[in-house]
Amino acid sequence: MSSERTPRVLVVEDDPNSLEVTTAFVAESGADVIAASSVEEALAGLARHRSDIALVITDIKLKTRSGLDLFREVRQEFPSVPVILITAYGSTDEAVAAMRDGALYYFTKPVNFPLLLRLVRETLEKQALQAQVADLNARLAGLRTRHIVGSSRPIQIALDQATTVAALDTTVLLVGETGTGKDLFAEFIHERSPRRAKPLVAINCAALPEALLESELFGYERGAFTGAIGRKPGRFELSSGGTLFLDEAGNMSLALQAKLLRVLESRQVEPLGSTRSVHVDVRIIGSTNLDLAAAVAAGSFREDLYYRLHVFPIALPPLRERPEDIPVLALHFLQGYGAGMGKHLEGFDADALDVLQSYRWPGNVRELRHVIERAAILATPPSIRLDDLPRALVQTDAGVPRPAASPQGLADVERETILRALAAAGGNQSKAARALGISRNQIQYWLRTKGPRG
Repeated sequence: MSSERTPRVLVVEDDPNSLEVTTAFVAESGADVIAASSVEEALAGLARHRSDIALVITDIKLKTRSGLDLFREVRQEFPSVPVILITAYGSTDEAVAAMRDGALYYFTKPVNFPLLLRLVRETLEKQALQAQVADLNARLAGLRTRHIVGSSRPIQIALDQATTVAALDTTVLLVGETGTGKDLFAEFIHERSPRRAKPLVAINCAALPEALLESELFGYERGAFTGAIGRKPGRFELSSGGTLFLDEAGNMSLALQAKLLRVLESRQVEPLGSTRSVHVDVRIIGSTNLDLAAAVAAGSFREDLYYRLHVFPIALPPLRERPEDIPVLALHFLQGYGAGMGKHLEGFDADALDVLQSYRWPGNVRELRHVIERAAILATPPSIRLDDLPRALVQTDAGVPRPAASPQGLADVERETILRALAAAGGNQSKAARALGISRNQIQYWLRTKGPRG
């Protein structure tokens, strides 16, 4: 049986006729309506039903204390509860000032009740979506077995930095190659932050075309474009009160970067097709596998947005720079996959472990995890043997044994990996990108800035 509660809307108006009409319209939203005729009565209702109040609608002019007094108390004691103000024409300046302080909207008398009803419904729908996301995050947190594994100095430095910044509201930029666990670090920071009770919402900026990414980030109104049959809140709205993880943020177009910058500066989102802005309260965690400073110099990334995101960078080490973590990571993945397959797998024989530690892992932890999953499928308990590992780990395509890790520089490894993938794909950039687990835009950017000339 569902445990969902019917949301309650508190309506405050000291004129009995106006109170009756307003509550009747609001009730059409499906919410339970609590009527109050004074600030004191409203505060008592809030205290009594505090966990269920989804929205407060109050007239500014009341006989005793002002509706603005109520608005301020709600903002202080119940900051997650939005407030809609109703005002006479002569006091619109007060309402506008309250909007700047966080009021959701204001209506002048006579009230446009159909518009009020629509706003109430949209607000309740948004809160229901946020509650679903929060509930899903809570259930996933209870089931989640993913965590950051490793005791090497590079990974411990990154963890120490993440732990330090987690308690603050500072914008974090996770910098590292594909597969180094940037999503895990975003979860790690969010779950140790004051915002952990609110949702962590992620979006992969490299995986979506520009038009779709814009609508996913900012949301849209009904009729904003063909196929927009209803209002949809964007990821900014869904993560309000919590954390928004902009994965691979360096892959956005310049036009979209400008719109993102405006949101980060104003904390106001304007959904597509809307004439009004929506206030959002989010913490930003970004990630990138690109050199954003070089992208700024090349003109493909805005300098002002770079400084907005690059407040507290955390460098995530590639797996080849922490080889001592490979055995414990491999065993961690093996035990998880073995249990899921009903196999009792205890570890690796000496030859298999030697290959795992000597391989350079261009796909980092993600590649290691996939290799161990494959090996677990093929293995006969109790251990993983050399024959259970992909031949690519010990041989090149020509059948020549792969040399042990050499002191290659990061740029050399990146160049070798991308050029080899392009060669194997016959120069097809999309195919090479899929093989590497990155976007075509990232390959194109590398070719423009670091690839072979001529």
